[in-house]
Amino acid sequence: MAANNRCWNETSASSERKAFALKSCLMSTQNEIAQRVVESILAQQLAPGQRLGEQELADLFEVSRTMVREALMQLQARGFVEVRSR
Repeated sequence: MAANNRCWNETSASSERKAFALKSCLMSTQNEIAQRVVESILAQQLAPGQRLGEQELADLFEVSRTMVREALMQLQARGFVEVRSR
């Protein structure tokens, strides 16, 4: 996915601006992950009740498990997925 590379383009920005840009980029990445999961659900590439492993999705999107977890929490709030502990 390589979205995180976009976060570090401004080398001369203030630390406050860098923090805001990083937060915006992370939220964007979470939204991108959530969107791709929704697209897979709607395209029936993911079956109802199919387990969506955090690590597998993190590997697929080349992001951290935390990013995937946040995206899945967004999708749970919207009713697309159900988040369960192991």
